Amino acid sequence: IISVSHVTAQKEIVVANKKRDFMKLAFISLSYLLGVAYSQTVYYNVREISMPRFRFEFWNALSLGLRNDALSIGYNQETWQTMATNQIEEYSYFIFQDTDNLDDKDLEKVVKNLDVSNVTAVLAEMGFDEDTYDCWMNHYGWYDWDELEQFGLAAIYGVLGWDASNWESENENDLPDSEEKDWDELTPNEKQAAADLCFLPETWDGMSFSTFLDTSDYFEATEPWLKEDAAPPGFGAFQACFSAHTLVEREDGTVTPMKDLSLGDRVLVSNGKYEPIYTFGHFDTSVVNTEFLRINTRTSSGLELTPNHLIFTEGNQPVPASSIKIGGKVMMANGETDTVIRIQKVTRTGIFAPFTSSGTIVTNGVLSSSFATIQESRYVSLGGFEIPLTYHQLGVIFESPHRLLCHLLGSNGCAVYEDYNEEGMSQWVEKPMVVFQWVLKQNVIAGGILFLTSLTLLCMINLMELLVVNPASTIALVAAFVAHRRHRVKQMM
Repeated sequence: IISVSHVTAQKEIVVANKKRDFMKLAFISLSYLLGVAYSQTVYYNVREISMPRFRFEFWNALSLGLRNDALSIGYNQETWQTMATNQIEEYSYFIFQDTDNLDDKDLEKVVKNLDVSNVTAVLAEMGFDEDTYDCWMNHYGWYDWDELEQFGLAAIYGVLGWDASNWESENENDLPDSEEKDWDELTPNEKQAAADLCFLPETWDGMSFSTFLDTSDYFEATEPWLKEDAAPPGFGAFQACFSAHTLVEREDGTVTPMKDLSLGDRVLVSNGKYEPIYTFGHFDTSVVNTEFLRINTRTSSGLELTPNHLIFTEGNQPVPASSIKIGGKVMMANGETDTVIRIQKVTRTGIFAPFTSSGTIVTNGVLSSSFATIQESRYVSLGGFEIPLTYHQLGVIFESPHRLLCHLLGSNGCAVYEDYNEEGMSQWVEKPMVVFQWVLKQNVIAGGILFLTSLTLLCMINLMELLVVNPASTIALVAAFVAHRRHRVKQMM
């Protein structure tokens, strides 16, 4: 028996219980295992509510933070991988805001064994908001009919045969015909209505997503409103961040998610080397529905970063995460390479970009950059001409004034000058970014002159920084360079 439940707001009962013939269910399961799709038409919800893709990841592939959150609200491997089997998914998002003061006995039974008092806060931390949870998790089944009408959902349910009378009814004989249909038996209009309620063909038929994760048309497609020409929330089309659940290692050996990092934390930046976080390029705990790439290797999992964020590949080459392919090699913390075995798109709440002096940071065991590209390439391009300067190198140079200030004033003095805009972006990133993007729009001659002038000035500041941080080594390096130049001049004479 496979159940897809709608729950009334007043009686908290399941009013829809789909009964499936065993042979039909076996056929459906076999079709998924063989990769046979129900339909080549992919239906999307008209309100553009993105799938919370993290909720459709295998239990064993979840990051430690996400799995702990799931455990705290009653999930285990079985209930995570089969939708609607954890009872909390029958209820709406905000009903869990204060589980210590519930006035509903059935709901009290659901939450009495949970480890948290505010389930809604945990759901938000995981990456849900009201729209994604109420649509994708319970399909508004906890709303009463008046609420469905208020939010424009009654008409959608009406296409599936629901009305005020049968929605509130306890009699299974009142259920509309659509409740007895498999996805392939629905009309095109009914399929669109189901999609508008955030059903997939597979979840409509009650399948465990472990049987269709690799074959679903929806998972393979990009939602139309998330196409490349649609800018994600944040600084225009630019975001260079890790997700809240990406893990880093502190110098004391503890492993912590990005969202729990603070200025001054010493974190692993390469094999056995730790550096303090002197700023965050981006720190925003509230932005929702940001799309990340989740990259798993043979020995690590859970690295989540935006597509334009830089990650180091074989030969210590910093490249955009979007260019990483399955089978490719990425650099690990120990200096060795590892093979990428899986790449997924996930949506999360919160974006974070900690900056270290070297511009590197080890995330989930993988060597990553603090910086990103804004031109879909690892190299800077001016007027269509690519120059031999990577965006990682550019980021390190551009941050020289900021780092120099921090070296001169110390961490406490530097913190005084920390300022972030409403989107959580540091002023030290936002303002240079505005100028740089303007330079890129100029013709090749004007842009080249402006860029090279700025780069020369920043390189001089970078040299000053090196003198402050390590004067002996810097003087020796400059002396060696001068001696080399003199030797070359003598040879030419």
